[in-house]
Amino acid sequence: MKMRISLAAAMVAAISPTILFAAEDWRVGTARGLQTWSASASGGSFIMVCDPDRVYNPDVSYANFVVTLPKDPTARQIVFMSAIGQQAAFDVRDGTATQQDAGSADWAALVEMIQQGGTIAVVTARDTFSLDMTAMPNFDCD
Repeated sequence: MKMRISLAAAMVAAISPTILFAAEDWRVGTARGLQTWSASASGGSFIMVCDPDRVYNPDVSYANFVVTLPKDPTARQIVFMSAIGQQAAFDVRDGTATQQDAGSADWAALVEMIQQGGTIAVVTARDTFSLDMTAMPNFDCD
């Protein structure tokens, strides 16, 4: 909780320089039979792996994301913040969080940010980067 409150200034600093740039498209791929969406900016990267069809197990989703932040590779928490004030906080290990371990409200907020597009700040205690992405209203990662 403490991190969310102290990140307001970081969000403004991260989002402000990107507002003037055109939105980028997500890079779509497949890894081990699962759909992936990736983006990178300012030295940071984000890869979302989705399992809406429960490829490996009908009862368990293997959805996860991986964030790479060069200045904070051992971060234990990553917060995503949208330009309209949405937040989603995740405990991570080596930059990775799984849908199974995430809070359902935070996972839903992250999916909604991707669906809506726009500027998304990715923030840790020591590093940040911003993505300005096109909207993907049909994005499904539940």
